[in-house]
Amino acid sequence: MRFVRFSGQTRRGGRLPAARQGIATPWGRPARWLMTGAILLGTAALGLNGVPAAQAQPVAAVGCSQETLGTAIADASNGATLSLAPLCIYTLTGSLPVIGTSITIQGNHATIQRSGANATPDFSLLTVGDHGALSITQVTLRNGDGDNGGGAIFDGGGPLTVTASTLADNSAGTAGTGGAIFADTSTLRVGGSVFTDNRADGDKVGLGGAIYADTGLTTIAGSTFDGNVTESGSENGSIGGAVFNDGSPMIVTGSIFTDNAAEGKEINPCAKTTAGAKSMARFMRLARGTSIGNVKIDLSIDITAVGGAIASDGPLTVAGSRFTGNAAFTGNAAFTGKNDSAVTQCSISPAAAEQVRGDGGAIFSLGSVSITNSTYTGNNAFSADAFSAARSPISPAANDLAEGDGGAIVSDGELTVTGSRISMNEANGAGGGILSAGTTTLRQSHVLLNTAGQGGGGIFNFNDGTVTLAGSTVALNDPDNCEPLHTIAGCFS
Repeated sequence: MRFVRFSGQTRRGGRLPAARQGIATPWGRPARWLMTGAILLGTAALGLNGVPAAQAQPVAAVGCSQETLGTAIADASNGATLSLAPLCIYTLTGSLPVIGTSITIQGNHATIQRSGANATPDFSLLTVGDHGALSITQVTLRNGDGDNGGGAIFDGGGPLTVTASTLADNSAGTAGTGGAIFADTSTLRVGGSVFTDNRADGDKVGLGGAIYADTGLTTIAGSTFDGNVTESGSENGSIGGAVFNDGSPMIVTGSIFTDNAAEGKEINPCAKTTAGAKSMARFMRLARGTSIGNVKIDLSIDITAVGGAIASDGPLTVAGSRFTGNAAFTGNAAFTGKNDSAVTQCSISPAAAEQVRGDGGAIFSLGSVSITNSTYTGNNAFSADAFSAARSPISPAANDLAEGDGGAIVSDGELTVTGSRISMNEANGAGGGILSAGTTTLRQSHVLLNTAGQGGGGIFNFNDGTVTLAGSTVALNDPDNCEPLHTIAGCFS
């Protein structure tokens, strides 16, 4: 992460003005009495601590063409506001200049989009450089395809703020990091915005169908994420169908996540490849193989997918939000994020099926998670056998090994759920509602009508974790409410 600090210069040296030396002025009296006023005037000009005060920048009207937009970005001074032509569609046939200063783009409901012509190269619509910072409002960013990630916005510089905007149909390109936004910066703020049908399906991994965040702090408020997809490539890792948080605090409030998916790529699951970056391997949960931290993984996994809506490796806070119809799954089917599927034929052996996993239909977390006043409904975690032998020749032995855990939530850290409802979620492995591999506390919450193929329809307490129910209900789940039996006080199967 790069932290950018702008600072001004104060003048030093030189002779004091006449007023400071007690020299008579043209008014015929010593000027020492003017000193206080001079200091105050100087302070107003310089700002506190002698740093030049920010001057109001003029708003620059940007004509409706790629050329005028490119010129405006290239010429923008620090603090400038670029006002786009109202309702204009800026169609780009090549990349815009890198943003090297702190600017605001006032969209006025304009659209910036990459041309759909066949000869159009791949590029991010907006790129923020080392010394840049960007705030956008009321703009639609569409059809970007960033080879380095971030089809709509690639930010490797300063703070990024996205307000009242729509980011749609963008792709992370071969990098597979952040279908709409790649943010490697101090702060990312998203408010009142819509992310729809963005994709991160890189050559090796897919991280964050809409957002890849490696920031000091990420806040998402009052926003909607719909139909975003991350898909694994030739090596393992489909992580965070809508959002991937790479280790820093993330706060999500008043937001909606629907029909997002982390999906194993539609490849031959009987074939193995060598795994990719170990930084992704910590999300690949298998009960054997190499150990990274306290998570055992198998570095030969091909097609593991986790976190249909959010995958987080840092502190995550979710409040007043809704998660519906998100999925983390793998197997021999393709998923578009809009509930379409197409089957390819492959006989899956038990050995191959053990490499096929989909965990955490809505959230997969390796850090702490605090959830308040939120709902999780109709989310799914499943793998190859979810399509059954009737649709693909999967052996019964393979069915026992290919599984997806945590229909709504998988937590391998500290999970606290308060005033929330987790209902009608499904996993074809363990934990139809929650799979807890750490410490979980539910307060005044309800886990109802969830289904798990291999037990713990409501909650599965994995690896001798601790689950505490305080004023909460776990009931009407299938095939039972909690497993292992008698490990969760107050939960009755």
